[in-house]
Amino acid sequence: MNNNHQSSNTKIKHFVKLFIIMLFFVEIQSNYAQTVNISNTTLNSCNATIYDDGGPSGNYSTAIDYTMTICATSGSQLYILVEELMLGAAFNGDVDILKIYAGTGTGGTVLFDSDIDSPSKTNIITANNGCITIEHLTDPHFFATDPGPGFKIVISCALPETCGDGILNNGEIMIDCGGPNCNPCYTSTVCFPNVITNGDFETPDPTVCGAVAGGPFGTANQIPRPWLDQTPVANWLGTAIRIDNNISYPTADYRNSSCTNSGTNPLMNGSGSMGYHAYFVGSQSSEYIQQQLAAPLVAGEEYCVSVLAASDPSDGPNDGFGLWFHNRTFASGNGFVDYVADNASTPFLGVGTTVNAIQTVGQAPGEFIPTTPTTLKYSFCAVGGEEYVVIGNFNPGTSSVDYIFFDDVSVVPSCPITFDCNIIESGVPDCAGSCVDLTANPTNQAGGCELTNDFTYLWSTGDTSATINVCPTVGTTYYVDVTYTAGCKSATQRCQVNYCGVTIGVTLVGDTVCAGETGTLTPNATGGDGNYTYSWTGGGITGNNGNPETDNPNTTTTYIVLVTDGNGDTASATADIVIKPVATGSQTLSECDGFSTTVNGNTYTTTGIYTDTITGGGANGCDSIVTTDLTIIPTTSSSQTLVECTGFSITINGNTYTTTGIYTDTITGGNANGCDSIVTTDLTISSFVFGAQTLTECDGFSTTVNGNTYTTTGIYTDTLVGASVGGCDSIVTTDLTIVFPPNAGTSSLVMICSDDLPFNLFDSLGGTPDGGGVWSPTLNSGTGVYAPNVDPTGIYTYTVTNSPCPSAFSTVTVSMMSGPTIGITTTDDDCGNGQGSISLSPLTGTPPYTYSWNSGSTDSTLIHLIMGTYTVTVSDMSPCPSIYTITINDPKIDCDSIFIPNVFTPNNDGSNDVFTIEVMGIKELSATIYNRWGQVVANEFKTKGILENIVSKLEVWNGRTSSGAEVPAGTYYFIVEYTTSSGDIKKNSGFLTLLK
Repeated sequence: MNNNHQSSNTKIKHFVKLFIIMLFFVEIQSNYAQTVNISNTTLNSCNATIYDDGGPSGNYSTAIDYTMTICATSGSQLYILVEELMLGAAFNGDVDILKIYAGTGTGGTVLFDSDIDSPSKTNIITANNGCITIEHLTDPHFFATDPGPGFKIVISCALPETCGDGILNNGEIMIDCGGPNCNPCYTSTVCFPNVITNGDFETPDPTVCGAVAGGPFGTANQIPRPWLDQTPVANWLGTAIRIDNNISYPTADYRNSSCTNSGTNPLMNGSGSMGYHAYFVGSQSSEYIQQQLAAPLVAGEEYCVSVLAASDPSDGPNDGFGLWFHNRTFASGNGFVDYVADNASTPFLGVGTTVNAIQTVGQAPGEFIPTTPTTLKYSFCAVGGEEYVVIGNFNPGTSSVDYIFFDDVSVVPSCPITFDCNIIESGVPDCAGSCVDLTANPTNQAGGCELTNDFTYLWSTGDTSATINVCPTVGTTYYVDVTYTAGCKSATQRCQVNYCGVTIGVTLVGDTVCAGETGTLTPNATGGDGNYTYSWTGGGITGNNGNPETDNPNTTTTYIVLVTDGNGDTASATADIVIKPVATGSQTLSECDGFSTTVNGNTYTTTGIYTDTITGGGANGCDSIVTTDLTIIPTTSSSQTLVECTGFSITINGNTYTTTGIYTDTITGGNANGCDSIVTTDLTISSFVFGAQTLTECDGFSTTVNGNTYTTTGIYTDTLVGASVGGCDSIVTTDLTIVFPPNAGTSSLVMICSDDLPFNLFDSLGGTPDGGGVWSPTLNSGTGVYAPNVDPTGIYTYTVTNSPCPSAFSTVTVSMMSGPTIGITTTDDDCGNGQGSISLSPLTGTPPYTYSWNSGSTDSTLIHLIMGTYTVTVSDMSPCPSIYTITINDPKIDCDSIFIPNVFTPNNDGSNDVFTIEVMGIKELSATIYNRWGQVVANEFKTKGILENIVSKLEVWNGRTSSGAEVPAGTYYFIVEYTTSSGDIKKNSGFLTLLK
C-alpha cells in the first residue's frame, strides 16, 4: 500500500481528536493579531506581523539601528517566518543587515542572518525560550547604503502551516493549512532583490534642477529636456542626441514634484514617473533612457520584468515599448550613449543601427498599451553578463506622434521552482492479478515568473501519461519522475508506491564542500536479492554501481539515486552536495600617525579601505575576504585657562608653572585616542584660593565650617574672608554624605525535615532586613540558600555592613526533626505471576501511622506483586514523613516477555520523550526505525548482555536521525528482533506514532 496511508482505527480516532484540538488552538491565536513597525522596544504577543520602519508599502529610513524584542504571551515557544526581505545596497556591494537572535538580546544564538539566509515559505524558525530579538541596521561601512523595501516577519505561538494542498508537510501535525476551517497559508512573496535601482523614480537628483535650457550636456544621472529645463533622476541616464556637442533633440522626460514637466500625465504612482516619445515626426524616431544594473545578469537565470505603463490619452494606444539588456560600455564613460563615438551619428537607437538594439522583452507589434495605467509583465532567460538596460521604443518608427508614460520598473530573478509530488491510488490490488490506477498528482507548485501547469511524467513502467494502470502480482515499486517547467527553469521530483511486500531500501549520504571543490555521494542499498544497479538524477553522475560518486556543481545541487535489484524491485533516496559560501569579514581601525597593520602579508599605513582574500580563512574552511577600513588620526591639541592665588603651581608633562603666562606642552600618547596631545595652559595668578573636603559619615554626625553646622547629605560652599596664606579669600566646598545604619532584621528559629527542599535563610529573618549581607558559617550553596541534605543544623549569623556605620547582625537557628522508622518483610515473585508481597510494621514514631504507595494503595501490606521497585511514604504525628524504596525480585530465569509501545512524544517535557522497549528474559535485541517511505531514519539499535531475570527498559530512539536532526511528527514503522533466554530468535514489527 501507499506508505502515506494509515490503516489503524486507533490512528484515525487520534487524527480526528488532534485535528479538533489544533483547529481550536489556531482559532484562539488568530483572534489577537498585531501589525507593527520595528522600533527600539519590547512587544509581548502570540500573533504579530513585524515590518521595517517604512511599513508594508514603503522603504525604511537611512542610517537606522533598531533592536526589538518579542516575547510570547503564553507558552515557551515562538515560531517565526521571514516572508519578505529586500535590503538596500551601496554601490560597492555592501548591503544592510537583518538578524534574528534567540532570547532578549543580541548575545543569543543567531536564528536568521540576511547575509546567509533567504526567506522561504517552508523555513519556519523556532525559538524555544519564548523570546526573540530582531536587529535591523544599515551596513556599518564607509559608504552609505540606499534603503530598500525592507522586510515582513510573522511570529506566532502556534506552529504555522505552510501549504494548502491537502498534504501534511514541514512539521504540520494532522492538519493542513488552507483547507476547511484553517488559517491562510504563509507564502513568501519576494525571493530576490530588484537589479533596477530607483525603478519607481522616487529619488530625484536636485543638484541640476532648473538648469538653463539648451545648455551643456550636463553630468551623469541626468535626464534633460533642453527646451524647458533639465530634469534629473538618480541612477538613470539619458540618451540625448548630440550634434556638435550640443543637445539638439529631446530625450525622455522625468516628472517629479520639484522639477515638474509640462503635459498631461495619466500615471503618477508616488511623486515620480517617466515618459518618452515612442514615435514623433521628423528624422528622429524615438527616445530612450538607460541605467547600469545593480548587478550583472546571471547566465541561464530567468528574470521577471514588471512595468506600470500607459499610452498618452491624446495619442491613443500604441505598442512602442521594450527593454534591451546588454553589456556594452559606452565611450562616454558614464553609461550615456555617445552617438558620435558609439553610433556613427545615427539619430536612432534601433534595429539596423550601429548599436543594433533589439529588445529583450517588450510589446510585440499590435499588442497595444491602453491609455489607463496597466501592469506589463515579461520574462526572459539571461545570456549572462548583461550590465545595462535601455528602455524605449524598439519597434520601427512611424510618422505619427505617440507618447508613453511608465513607472515602477522591476527586474528580479524568478523564485526557485517548488511543488509537492503525490500519487493518487484508485483501487486495491490483491497481489493476485487485481489492478489499480495510479495518478501523478503534483500540487502547490510555485516559482518561475508565472505560475503554470507545465508538468511532464515518466513512470518506471515507461509511460508518460499522468495516469497508469498496474496489476502487481509480486513485490513491486512503482515510481514516477515529475518535472515542472516554468520559463527557463525546471525541477524534477520522484514519488513512489510499494505493493506486495517490497523490502528493498536505499540511503544516500551527501556532502558539504567549498565552491570549486568536488563533493562525494555515498549510496547504501539494503534488502531485495542484493544484485543492485544504480541510476542517478541531478548533476553529472552516470555510474551504475554502489561505489561513492563525485561531482563538482557550481551551486548546491540535489541528487536522486534509483536502485534496482535482480527482481526488478526499486528504491530511491535523495541527498545534496551543499556549496559553502565564501566568508566575508571587516575591521574598522582608527590609529595614530606611524601605525601599521598587516593582513595576509600586506601592510597598510595610510587612511584607506583595503580588501584581502585569505585562502581557507573562513570558519567553514573556505576562502575569507577581509575588508580593512583604516583611519590614521593626527596629533590633537587642547587648552586650559587657570586663575589661581599666589603660591599656586601646576605641573604638566613634568613642567611646573607658578607665574602668570601662556605655556605649551606636548604629551606623548596623551589624547583620548592614545595619540600625542598638545596642551596650552593660560595661567593667571590671582588673590584667592579654593579648598574642598569630601566626608562620608554615619547618621548623627555634624561638621562646622566658618560657623555653619551641616548634618544632612549635601554639597555646601563657605567663603572664609582673607583666610588664605597669601591673603586671598578661601572658598571651601564640603561634599557631605550621611549614611544610615544597616538593618539585619530579627533572629528566628526554623524547624525542618530531612527531605525539605532548599530554602533561603534570608526569608526566615524577622523585620525588614537589608539585602547583600553575609552568612556565617558558609553554606554549601555559597549563598544564603540552606539545603537540608548537605548543610548541618545549627545557628547561622547574617551580618550587614554599611561603612562607616557599625555592622548589624541577626541569627537563624535551624533544627532538624525526624520521621518514623519501619520494619519491612518481603516475598519475591515467581516469573511475573504476582506472587510477591510486602508487609510493613512501625518501629519508632508517634501513631497514628499512614501509608502512601506509588501504586496508590494506603495499606501497610501489599500482595500479588510482580518483580519491580515500590515506593511508600510513611507518616505519623510528626511533620516529617519517611520514604522507603522496596524491590521485589523474581529469581526465575526461564521466563521471557517484551512490551513495545506504539506512541511517544519527544518534546523535551521529561515524559515519554524516548521510544522505550521493556523486556525480561531476553539476551539480545536489535531495532530499526523506518519512515513512511521505507527509509531508515535512525541508526540500528543493538544491545547484548541484558539482565534476563529482571525487567529492563531499553531506550531505542529519541526521535532524531543518525545525524542528530529532529524528524517531523507522524507515523513510523519499526522492526524488533530479539533472542530469548532459551535461544529462540523472534521478531516483532508494527507502527509507531511520534507526537510533539
